Amino acid sequence: MKIDRLITIIMMLINKKRVTAKELAEFFEVSVRTVQRDIDAINIAGIPIVSYKGYEGGYEILEGYKIDNNFVTEKEYDLLLKLLKGLENVYDDPVVKGMAEKLKAVKANDNVNIDKNLIMDFSHWGNSKRIKRKVSLIRDAIDIKCTIKFYYVDLNGKGTEREIEPHTLILKVNTWYVYGFCKLRGDFRLFKLTRIDKLERTENVFIPKDIENHSLLTEKGSNYIHLKLKFHPSCMNRLDDYFEMEEMSFQEDGDILVEVSYPEDEWVYSMLLSFGDKVEILEPSHVKDIILERVKNILDKYK
Repeated sequence: MKIDRLITIIMMLINKKRVTAKELAEFFEVSVRTVQRDIDAINIAGIPIVSYKGYEGGYEILEGYKIDNNFVTEKEYDLLLKLLKGLENVYDDPVVKGMAEKLKAVKANDNVNIDKNLIMDFSHWGNSKRIKRKVSLIRDAIDIKCTIKFYYVDLNGKGTEREIEPHTLILKVNTWYVYGFCKLRGDFRLFKLTRIDKLERTENVFIPKDIENHSLLTEKGSNYIHLKLKFHPSCMNRLDDYFEMEEMSFQEDGDILVEVSYPEDEWVYSMLLSFGDKVEILEPSHVKDIILERVKNILDKYK
């Protein structure tokens, strides 16, 4: 949207002092001529921008221009900026970058004490470029209301070709999901982006349907089970990835008892198996039977 671009240009000029037309054009993915028209529009609006030619030339807001920053405190500024920067690691979107530029401009002329004791990073360990590309493509498809096609692998390792009407992108615990109407299933489904391959946008336009966002991550018909587990002390370095401290009870012999309720699904079984012989399932008995059967199948493969 043009108004967002104009505001972001103003904020970038405040933050960086001087910016070239080429830098602005590359940032917004528009032509240099479009940037020049934007600068003219900003000048007409009464914000004085000076143009300098030559090797170190570029655009600059007239010295002394300042935005009122009384509406945000230092702590609010610091927290909001960290949230935006953390989101940039997983969401390569000009809107997010523009918001960060605007926020930095609010305190551009003040000495702000940045809290270095808090870092926010919502990305996975390793390279997140592929996820960023998927998120950007899906976001564009949602905006222009076009379906997307991809190859999807479910929890059981079965792959199918899907075409969905994407409605919502969700970021939960460092993991991206897309929620949309699946043509194959004839109903809304939740898809994990790390299980999506060969993603592409189609030319098929759709009309968005009404959905209840608060229930998107609640599995339909989920059967919750109450687990009682006993872990070896050596597991402590991993337990906090799955459980809160309030769910753990530390025994005198060093063992760690955990009581927690989870939806019973493939994730629960995989999580328990990942601890090998360092976990004992105390309850419920049917989960013990399932894990025992899977361990026997593993042994059979290596006989």
